[in-house]
Amino acid sequence: MTKSAKEIFEQAMALNSDEREALAEQLLSSLADQSDSHYTDAWEKELERRVADIESGRVQGIPLEDVIQRLEKRRRA
Repeated sequence: MTKSAKEIFEQAMALNSDEREALAEQLLSSLADQSDSHYTDAWEKELERRVADIESGRVQGIPLEDVIQRLEKRRRA
């Protein structure tokens, strides 16, 4: 991820959940406009299922910092 993308991500994370959801939908929609084959109804349903799992507490997210550390550790191995 580029430095500017990281900055945008950090700014997006400061938004409330409704604003982040709307932004995510717009970003996904912009990708769908470029390649409809990558953005299908099945993928949208999968995303909705994953969000519901997180919101219900069935699934716990992993902090970004932890994910980055794990990836860096794998890369070094």
